[in-house]
Amino acid sequence: MNKKLMFFISTIILFFSSCLCYSSSTRIDSVPFSFERGNLYINISIDNEMYKFLFSSVGYTAVSKELIEKYDFKVNSENQTVKNTVFYSVDELKLGSTFFRNVDARILPENFNSNCGKIDGIIGANMLSKQIWKIDYQNGKILFSNSIDDYEFSQQVKIINFTTVGTNNSPLISLKVENVLFEKVMVNLGSNGTISLPIEDFKNKVNNFKNVAYNGTEKFFGKSQVTLFTEICTMIPKVTLGTSELGETMVSFFNNGSSMLGNKILKDYEVTIDWRNKNIYLDNYAFKEKYRIEDYGFYFYKRSDKIEVVGLYVDSDADKKGIKNGDIILKINNIEFSTISDDELCELYFNFKNYFNNQAINVTVLRGNEKLNFSIEKQVILD
Repeated sequence: MNKKLMFFISTIILFFSSCLCYSSSTRIDSVPFSFERGNLYINISIDNEMYKFLFSSVGYTAVSKELIEKYDFKVNSENQTVKNTVFYSVDELKLGSTFFRNVDARILPENFNSNCGKIDGIIGANMLSKQIWKIDYQNGKILFSNSIDDYEFSQQVKIINFTTVGTNNSPLISLKVENVLFEKVMVNLGSNGTISLPIEDFKNKVNNFKNVAYNGTEKFFGKSQVTLFTEICTMIPKVTLGTSELGETMVSFFNNGSSMLGNKILKDYEVTIDWRNKNIYLDNYAFKEKYRIEDYGFYFYKRSDKIEVVGLYVDSDADKKGIKNGDIILKINNIEFSTISDDELCELYFNFKNYFNNQAINVTVLRGNEKLNFSIEKQVILD
């Protein structure tokens, strides 16, 4: 499920610095991006070779172990900003026609890359904070410049002030859900979700609105134990960013995790982030999709060599029929999971709710030593 993968990815990015920027001859530089499964990816040139990086507005820049070894990036012993963390000095990254030199970067964990796509690194806030960036979702390009005066905005532009956290300069805003104020919400271009917030400050109000609970399991990097979490997906009539109302919005409340604003909301605007003046501009509102959850009610992920059920919507058909977290999926319809390729699994994973053309599916799982069969209907779970 995209949202669950988002939570997984976003947790890693936050654990991922200074750079010198040499601008190109043009005032505004630009690069295309690919928008894959709700995330932004760009091509970065190192020594005239192209590499795929996740474009994120939070955390530190990171590069893969393979790139560190290939280009012999040296440890920056002077950077002690994060305890027990090694920073490497990346000599030169080229984005468009602009060179970023002496970029401090952490190592990308070897197990960051899942079976569903490989990246070579992450462009983080410590690098982005040296320029002003505009993300044009509609036209698939990112523009960047040294001056906010290089950009034009409409009269309807929404301006949101932000602060930063730590030495990586991740942007934090405040927002209101109904009349409840949430502070220190990260604006995360590396997240494919809507708004994620902690449940504690809102738990007494959630039941006033349409909602559905999702019980999931996650295995975080470097941990052997599986962690349980609960997410309550809630349709909120009024969400306010600064002085701007978003109208009805789906907000996810977690019992753990960070507060974030992600691409599912940001993609409806042209987003400009000005770290120098601490402003975010939301301009040229394009389209707001109707938020709803319609699917089979369970999700799966590959752990080691097994494909497990990792989450269930409460009272969905899957939940009522008896599927449980931890069940090993053997088969869905005629798809044998023992022989499925990683590419096929990823295609099924990210398109699961539409993969079978709204038809009921037959699911075979292994629970302990017992094989169990279920017929699961696709339903509207939240609208």
